[in-house]
Amino acid sequence: MNTQGCIAVVPTELLIALAEIDSGAGAQGPPNGKRNEGTANQNGASIPRLRVADWLSDRGIDFRIKEQPDSRGRTVHVLRECPFNPSHGDPDSCIMQAPDGKMSAQCFHDSCQGRGWQAFKKQIGAPRARHYDGKRAKGRGKRPDKAGVQTARGGDGIASGPDDQRVTIVVTTKEHEVNDQAVAALGGAAEAIQQLLDVVADFPFESLVHKSAWLAALLTPLARFAFQGNAPLFLVDANVRASGKGLLLKCISHILIGQGFTVATYTSDEDELRKRITSIALAGDRLVLFDNLTGTFGNGTLDAALTTSAWEDRILGGNRMARVPLMVTWYATGNNVVIVADTVRRICHIRLESPEERPEERRDFKHPNILEWIDKNRQRLLAAALTVLRAYFVAGCPDQGLPAWGSFEGWSRIIRNALVWAGMPDPAETRHELQDRADIVAEGMGALIAAWERMDPERKGLTAAEVVHPGVPQAGWHRPPSRTPRGDA
Repeated sequence: MNTQGCIAVVPTELLIALAEIDSGAGAQGPPNGKRNEGTANQNGASIPRLRVADWLSDRGIDFRIKEQPDSRGRTVHVLRECPFNPSHGDPDSCIMQAPDGKMSAQCFHDSCQGRGWQAFKKQIGAPRARHYDGKRAKGRGKRPDKAGVQTARGGDGIASGPDDQRVTIVVTTKEHEVNDQAVAALGGAAEAIQQLLDVVADFPFESLVHKSAWLAALLTPLARFAFQGNAPLFLVDANVRASGKGLLLKCISHILIGQGFTVATYTSDEDELRKRITSIALAGDRLVLFDNLTGTFGNGTLDAALTTSAWEDRILGGNRMARVPLMVTWYATGNNVVIVADTVRRICHIRLESPEERPEERRDFKHPNILEWIDKNRQRLLAAALTVLRAYFVAGCPDQGLPAWGSFEGWSRIIRNALVWAGMPDPAETRHELQDRADIVAEGMGALIAAWERMDPERKGLTAAEVVHPGVPQAGWHRPPSRTPRGDA
């Protein structure tokens, strides 16, 4: 089975760091919950040793390490500024670690007297589990935490690489108690969203809500196995050619999987489209793009694929039926796409409105080689995307009271709620404008009724022939006697 689009693959260290959640003040410390770093517990078992330099670096604290231990043999980390008073500089504020790992801290100014290791740790920010040496609890291969983020080792069916261990991340939907981390989580999510929007700073989105829809298109594959049901198709269209529709979606694929999407050709022939969807399902593709749509888009077969998680069809060349999972996130691009059938309500719309007559000649880009830039910053960008989801779970998955979107309730509960909670517009709003201008059947019927009323203002009734050939007498036909229209009596 092809899994290239199934999961986002990043180094173990990055996801372990992202998956670590402080479960409260009492849990901010080493993996076993003890407070005396580097000592032995009551049973004589060794407690992991704090890596002080890593912890201070993660907290943004400037420091230097003295070349020689102090008189007690302790390693001395001299802080450039005291965490309680920045005017207390080097060498007055120190954090010490004894050979057995026991920690102590002190600022030698009178105003800081009595503030020891626990006070320093609280002021700087308690170390996380990743800041300690030693093995974690048994069951490392499957490690859920209170924020519902779980890491699992790469194995059969999961992409892996030769140079480092890889893991996949699955966001689960456990219920959480709202805690003191909710406010910090919201700030982290907002900062992560700004990092992600910097990726698409050069694209002419029609409005902010369309940027939110792009973020939803990025986050959906990362949380695909966290919700029941399906996700909408993400359509990128534009007012003119060469506006960057395909490149906008390549930004998503390079962040998620480091390469392009699986590209499929859309056809309005329902029987042929059904065969193509069957091939996609059998191949196990997870990210599929209908590129450069022309003409109309939408039919019953596509509608079925967008609202089912299991696909059943006859395998080509035989009579055997196959029923396979269809866990695809669908994407599409086109210019001024005309959407028909019931497909329009299954689409999350991303609209580009370029003011340029020839967008391909534009040169004022913030990121001229955007895909190369993404590849260099991929770990940071993928971490930012995961941070938005993680922060939403840390905050307790607060419901935002959004209008229902039929067929996509599970997706809405996570993706839409997470983005609105983080300060973005509801990405589902894009579908309303799309429905207003894309339902050509309703638009045509409205135009027909309006024209019919203009042709028969007195509402006496017209035959089809009189409508097609107005003013031409129709042999063998007569106009019925005038009568009062129903509803006017």
